[in-house]
Amino acid sequence: MSRSRWRERREQLRAQVRDGWKRLAGGELTPAHAGWSVFAGTLIGATPLLGLHLVLTLLVCLPLRLDARVAYLVTQVCNPILTVWLWWAELELGSWLHTGHGRPLVIADIQHAIGAYIVDFLYGALVLTPALAATLGLATSAWVASRSAKSRRAPNSSAR
Repeated sequence: MSRSRWRERREQLRAQVRDGWKRLAGGELTPAHAGWSVFAGTLIGATPLLGLHLVLTLLVCLPLRLDARVAYLVTQVCNPILTVWLWWAELELGSWLHTGHGRPLVIADIQHAIGAYIVDFLYGALVLTPALAATLGLATSAWVASRSAKSRRAPNSSAR
């Protein structure tokens, strides 16, 4: 193949990668757009489906035109170290909601009453995960709004 043909193919590949990267962004990163992207990423990251976070992020963010890059980055916050604590909090919260008291983590109890632990975990996850996602999404939206307000004011203040 000639050099010009290789260059042409390389440029086509670059254009396709650039277009794909822009599509993952879903549009301009406004405060609402960033907040919803973080909300989606937190919901996905808190699921126990650890190997499917990228697939779930793309399935949710692309049709909704959210920033899949931001959402996927947020899913990575739920790494194995933090996930253990998140799942423990979900189990305890679910136990309090379901039975009115906490549940000790004893291996023998878990083996004999796995169904009760799963129910408590699901109760806690249904309450804690959306609350955490909403909190982080609103905080991100406020942060992006304050940053964009500062950047709009910066050129005017430097002109004086």
